[in-house]
Amino acid sequence: GCSAGADATPAGGFDCASAVAEGVRISWAFASGRDSVRLRLDATVGASYVALGAGGGASGAKMLGSDIAVGYVGDSGGPVIKTYRLPQYSAPSETDDACGGGGDSCPLSELAVAAPSGGVLAVELRLALSGSMDDDDVRLVWAVGNPDREWPAMHADYGAYAIGSGAVALRSRKAAQFTHGALMLTAWAGAAPAAALVARAVRWGALANGKWFQ
Repeated sequence: GCSAGADATPAGGFDCASAVAEGVRISWAFASGRDSVRLRLDATVGASYVALGAGGGASGAKMLGSDIAVGYVGDSGGPVIKTYRLPQYSAPSETDDACGGGGDSCPLSELAVAAPSGGVLAVELRLALSGSMDDDDVRLVWAVGNPDREWPAMHADYGAYAIGSGAVALRSRKAAQFTHGALMLTAWAGAAPAAALVARAVRWGALANGKWFQ
């Protein structure tokens, strides 16, 4: 059966799925021997590209060190898919940042891009696993590109996902932007007026101080 993190209807040919963000879904199906897992990321948010791969870092939830596949529509109008190892927080190099960098073999295979159809852009791949991995050890990173910027470009939304338990440390860009907006609203709608009222009270009210602003 599907793990606790599965909360969405999977794409055709897949067993389980999760909605990792609004308009973004990851579907998966383990091989019978659990030595690999087929993955699909599809986006209905008008993304310029979609990216999915094995998370990097000790937690398996980092962009740095991750091996990813990026799917997008090329200049000719046809689908394009490329793989990379992400060594830094910037666009990867076509020549220097090959998947499985540092002499390791790339764990991604059976790559495919579903060209936009009905507003959906999707990337599919098979991720090789070690025999000891359980569902929660399979940690992924994903991203969708800003509709106004072609690959390579900053993502509009991103996150990390553990198949066994759901979202992990790396947060969605939209979630971070929402938090930032809420804090700014609190500051300008609450703290700033309160500061003005305090200043007025100290200058003219019960707490008047003749030295205020002098």
